[in-house]
Amino acid sequence: MSKNVEKKVREIIKDELCCTDEALTDDATMESLGADSISMVNMAMTIEEFYDIDLGEEEMLSTKLTVSEIVRSVNTFVSVKKELKKK
Repeated sequence: MSKNVEKKVREIIKDELCCTDEALTDDATMESLGADSISMVNMAMTIEEFYDIDLGEEEMLSTKLTVSEIVRSVNTFVSVKKELKKK
């Protein structure tokens, strides 16, 4: 897993939800960090724009997702995009 992706995704979550580094644990859910549907859409759009990827909004809008699940998903999308560019 790319540490750069993890760092950026955590930064986006932190900025959107105005949470502390201490609260931003791997198993913290977006709901526990104060996310609602609007903040989930904003985070998804910010991530998509930054990495030029399409996350498939439906699966990324659940406030039940944990920090590590979001990081893992974004990392997968970014890795696939890099592999496709190589071809």
